[in-house]
Amino acid sequence: MVSEGYIFDEATCYLRLGQIYTIKEEFEKAYIYLQKALEGFRKIGFYYWEKIALSSLAEFYTAKNDYKNALKYTKISDKILEKSGEKKYIRIKSLFIFQKI
Repeated sequence: MVSEGYIFDEATCYLRLGQIYTIKEEFEKAYIYLQKALEGFRKIGFYYWEKIALSSLAEFYTAKNDYKNALKYTKISDKILEKSGEKKYIRIKSLFIFQKI
């Protein structure tokens, strides 16, 4: 059986590749990697990273001028933290980081 750590590392690599290909406007490759990242994070239940993958898909669609899908993925991304209960954690962490600045 593949460990969570391995799946996380793999999904993180896919995410970064998807983001890079989005910037390079190689959209076919970008989409494949972003979807693989999303699948990996969902498989292990890492909601925070699932949100990042969904946000990256929103950015992908924005880069393609497909604002309907960009909005769709932004809304899905926003709902992830509400469902997971991590929204409060993210807010607290953000406050902590900004207090250091």
